Amino acid sequence: MSRKGAKRDAGGRKLRSTGTKVVTRVGQRPKPHVDLEQQLEKYRRKLTEALEQQTATSEVLRVISSSPAEVQPVFDTIAVNALRLCGATFSLVIRFDGDVMELASFHKLGDPTGFRHAFPRRPGRGGANDRAILTRAIAHIPDIWEDPDYVYRGLAQATGYRSILSVPMLRKGEPIGVVTVAGASPGAFSDRQVDLLRTFADQAAIAIENVRLFEEEATARAAAEAARDAAERARTETAAARDDVERTREVLQTVLDNMSDGIVLFDKDVRLRFANRKLMEFYQYTPEVAHQGASIYDLLRFQVERGDFGRVDDVERVVQKRAALALKPGAIATSAGGAQQAADISNPISSHWMMAVCSQSTATSPP
Repeated sequence: MSRKGAKRDAGGRKLRSTGTKVVTRVGQRPKPHVDLEQQLEKYRRKLTEALEQQTATSEVLRVISSSPAEVQPVFDTIAVNALRLCGATFSLVIRFDGDVMELASFHKLGDPTGFRHAFPRRPGRGGANDRAILTRAIAHIPDIWEDPDYVYRGLAQATGYRSILSVPMLRKGEPIGVVTVAGASPGAFSDRQVDLLRTFADQAAIAIENVRLFEEEATARAAAEAARDAAERARTETAAARDDVERTREVLQTVLDNMSDGIVLFDKDVRLRFANRKLMEFYQYTPEVAHQGASIYDLLRFQVERGDFGRVDDVERVVQKRAALALKPGAIATSAGGAQQAADISNPISSHWMMAVCSQSTATSPP
């Protein structure tokens, strides 16, 4: 800018030109509309993929919730969604019992004969499923032809896959199965697909655990019901047996009460367990004296103190003497008690019981 044409500021001072010109750099033009459309399309794809993944995982959760006692519907749903969302050629769900692997579900496998022949088997290093089980980690083979340890190339050629991804199902850190997808072309699966398959593997593990807990609860409930039924049957049978015993006792009581001899039964501790009506009459026992559990010594003491044996100076000596005689197997104890004598014959029934028979209508000593 020339001095003649120089501009002045508000104070009247001249402004000097620096000679700097505004230059537009090449390449700083605004991006064309097509670039924006591409960005939008990229975001739309990501959003669609995220929604599809969320829908798929929600579907698996619904199946888990609706099939608490069955794991197969969950495996089938996972196989279908894993194949679709990972763009795979086929998908597999494999179970592992700690010893061998079993083919549990598959989708789009075509002729599954080859895979069916490959299972069950113990895990080794030759396959992706095996490695996921053994390492408890993701096994990812982008190209099986480039993996010298992969032993199922014949099966891969027949089925038509080149890449494979296997994610283990883990319960408390231990493998219980694998979710696998295979691709027709060589190349790695994306991080998004790996994460998705990991989610499916976690859901499959949850389904297996739910079924296990459901079966345990059902087993425990069945056992509890069986125990209650058994207890109820036992109570019913015990009550019926008790009724039968009571009816038998009543019949025997009637029979024994109508005998002409007195009958008494003692247990191994010489305590009274049974006495018929005739014996009670013979010895004139009261129910308070000759009750169940009364000792033979108590009965004899009652008689001695009542004077059935006349006047005695030492009650306990007489009691012990009469008891020793009564308890002697096969002994016949006689005693005077009026116009006639009473004869008591003691007979041991077993090591736990002793029965005595009194054959007189007037008696003054117990067996």
